[in-house]
Amino acid sequence: MELGIEVATKSEIVYDKIKNYIIKGELEPGEKYSISNLAKEFGISRSPVYEAVKLLEKEDFVTIIPNVGFKVNTLTRKEIHDLLRIQGALEGLAIREAMDHIGEEEVKELNKILDKTEKYYNNNEIEKYIEENKNFHFKLYQYSHSKKLINALKDYWRYEIWYTQNAEEIKSNICNLIDDHRELLEIIKDNEEDKVHDFIEEHIEDCEEVVLNNLESTKMLID
Repeated sequence: MELGIEVATKSEIVYDKIKNYIIKGELEPGEKYSISNLAKEFGISRSPVYEAVKLLEKEDFVTIIPNVGFKVNTLTRKEIHDLLRIQGALEGLAIREAMDHIGEEEVKELNKILDKTEKYYNNNEIEKYIEENKNFHFKLYQYSHSKKLINALKDYWRYEIWYTQNAEEIKSNICNLIDDHRELLEIIKDNEEDKVHDFIEEHIEDCEEVVLNNLESTKMLID
């Protein structure tokens, strides 16, 4: 399967391809894979495949095993709990910072995005829902005017592919998240900063339930 790509971009495209294999479950969590075999499948040398795998290891998607290849990582319940709690703390800070910069026009813009998420949910277009949900969060982060904070949150959003691997499986669990976001906009609109902490705590609990329910049906979750 020759990729037909330039040398300078091979590792980047191989990175995207392997990551996509992980998302689709074609490379199974916990299993070991040969870099040489993937290189043969792609019709390229080992070097760009190894560079791609090193990048995936930095992002915690795989673990390189010397003289063997790599293993696709799994997640424990404790790791998911910790990741979501840290992300929640960062989101709480971003929301509080953003509240100083959000007026009627910004609320309208955020509501439009929520309307789209609800439409996609009702139409059973779950992958589009997932994308628009991410759009809602990053639009909100943008109003914090803090590049450092936004970059820190981006680091945690890279784990999203683990949470949404089986997109169709999470439909019955995401209705609460839409309601949560409507509630958040009311808090922002009324400038009730004192309610942000409790909201984030409850929202993260809802998120954790969605994530765990999704991963229960995959090999990615280990106790």
